[in-house]
Amino acid sequence: MKKYLFVYGTLQKGYGLNAYLKNAKFVADAQVKGFKLLGCFGIPFAVKEKESNIKGEIYLLNETFINNDLINIDIIEGSYNRIKSTALMNNGKNLPVELYEYNGNQKYLKEIPQGDFKRWRIATY
Repeated sequence: MKKYLFVYGTLQKGYGLNAYLKNAKFVADAQVKGFKLLGCFGIPFAVKEKESNIKGEIYLLNETFINNDLINIDIIEGSYNRIKSTALMNNGKNLPVELYEYNGNQKYLKEIPQGDFKRWRIATY
């Protein structure tokens, strides 16, 4: 069994939490439609939004990763739910993925332009 995980924030390459994906295989840069990114204090939150999309990375999770490592990411992403979606890779192909959707209070969150966490993080911090 294998799964693909779409990440859009600090789990991406170049950020501290990417270490949790050291046993996963990077597949491609991609985007997921039907979500927008909100942010606060350098942390992104993906929420459903029909007309928007978010940018991120896809990782292949093998059975060992799913059985041993994925629980650690689920714990860090505690206020998020891992849900199924479809990612569009930069080569034009679609891939079924899971991603973390935020379901908490959005009162103090601001929209991240173009759903691009990396660009927002550089411009903001």
